[in-house]
Amino acid sequence: MQNLVSFGDGHTFGSLIDETSYFSEVNKKRSYVGLLSDRFELNLVNYGAIFPSNRGIYRDVINHISVPGSSKNDFLFINWTRTDRIELRYNDNTDHKTEWMGPRVDTRYFTIGQETLPWDLPKDIVKILKFRDNLNDYTQHLESSINDIFCLQKTLDALGYKYFMVNSFMPFPHSGRYANILEAIDNERFFYAREKDKSFREWARAGSFFETPCGHFKYDAHSRFAQLLGDYIEEHKLVYG
Repeated sequence: MQNLVSFGDGHTFGSLIDETSYFSEVNKKRSYVGLLSDRFELNLVNYGAIFPSNRGIYRDVINHISVPGSSKNDFLFINWTRTDRIELRYNDNTDHKTEWMGPRVDTRYFTIGQETLPWDLPKDIVKILKFRDNLNDYTQHLESSINDIFCLQKTLDALGYKYFMVNSFMPFPHSGRYANILEAIDNERFFYAREKDKSFREWARAGSFFETPCGHFKYDAHSRFAQLLGDYIEEHKLVYG
């Protein structure tokens, strides 16, 4: 095993660890993902992006394992984000591209979420924000996220990848129509998957760590969370087992 390949949102990048930069090489190395790569002596390949959707994270993983990925060399760290985001794509006939803070294979995708501001989008499509509540139906995107998680686990298992999943924000229901799918998810490789409201944010808030107005945390939270995750990964032999 040579690489820790991470996918996810701004927490994966260590956004605002320094309270200044959404993305910097220093913050990336001080994030819990960067600290885990140091602990397990793996090269960090970080596909995190600011403000992605879960479907976008799913797409990034599929893109990686389809072309440059190697099940022999890569340990995948997948950090799921909020469900109230959807990624739409600019038409190929337009010149629009999104300036992602982070590597994206296809930069024509843009995110619509509660945090999207009018100046985040070109003028000719900004009117789509009027429909954000319809586009971001919670039940629809929760269902999509749970199915993506289940399908991605099965794909990675079939291809022989070692991987680990974490929540940034996303709570799971524990009864009703999704219960049987959640029961089928590999809980050992999904930290806190079946514990209600357990995510990096909920864990950090419970520990009274400093939180920025936009919901990010500093190095003390990242380092403590990295220790917690690292101990779990080591105990269950998820990297070198």
